[in-house]
Amino acid sequence: MRLPRTRLTLASLARIAVLAACSVALFLQTVTSAYVSKIGGTIVWVLFQVENLGLAAALAALTAWAAAQLAPTTWVLAKQADDEVTTGTLLRRGFLGAAALGLAIAGLWGLGASIGVGKTDETYLTVALAATAPIALSAAVIALVAPRIPAPSLLAWLHRASPPVLPIALATVGVYAQWTVYTTRHLPYLNFAFGLLEIGGAALLGVATALTATRQPLLRIIAAVILGVGYVLVADVSTTGYLTIAYTVLLAWWAITTAVATMMTGSTGISAWLTRMITPPK
Repeated sequence: MRLPRTRLTLASLARIAVLAACSVALFLQTVTSAYVSKIGGTIVWVLFQVENLGLAAALAALTAWAAAQLAPTTWVLAKQADDEVTTGTLLRRGFLGAAALGLAIAGLWGLGASIGVGKTDETYLTVALAATAPIALSAAVIALVAPRIPAPSLLAWLHRASPPVLPIALATVGVYAQWTVYTTRHLPYLNFAFGLLEIGGAALLGVATALTATRQPLLRIIAAVILGVGYVLVADVSTTGYLTIAYTVLLAWWAITTAVATMMTGSTGISAWLTRMITPPK
């Protein structure tokens, strides 16, 4: 079955650029802000924010995910009317490539972190791959089901499967702002400004978490207010790492639920089975 082509928009390319920029920005900040302790020129230990590295790796995987969605556009598909390659097949190839590329970039981020701080630590690679694995696995599942997506459902599915770029950008700015406060030495007269930066960063991360967790407008508003205020109240150097981990886990959950939704869209049998599993018996 040949699925319809869709129009390539500037938003499609901007989505990839924003996700890539967020991943690179967090990675560079994490490496450059690491505190390296040396004795006699030998690195003894490194204070490194592995939580940020994990989030950067997850965003790299989502960048590859967003790139895979370009498959059904006229920019990727050949213009010949008798082109035998279906959109579904291109989506399969794109998402399989996204799964592999996401893991590859995660490995690159993990190894790059060791090179950046000058000390090899397997923890960096482990964290990067662990943060990326659920997203890569979800992309692989989507690749298997993509050719079965009904043609009338393609546009709606593309919208459903698009990474939440705005919440991700807000979360990135929030995390970046908070760690800028915690890792930058500043003069006392800047304490107030840095305090506002910390509060603003925490609020942005809370709002981003709410926007990523649900698609319901009313729930988004309520959750954004609660989490935004709550994150501000607990904002501290000792808690920001945990909140960053929570958002990374939320991105993995988003990818998993998107894969499940794709399975339900692409297969009536799977959809019926999942419906029976989640529907309580009468």
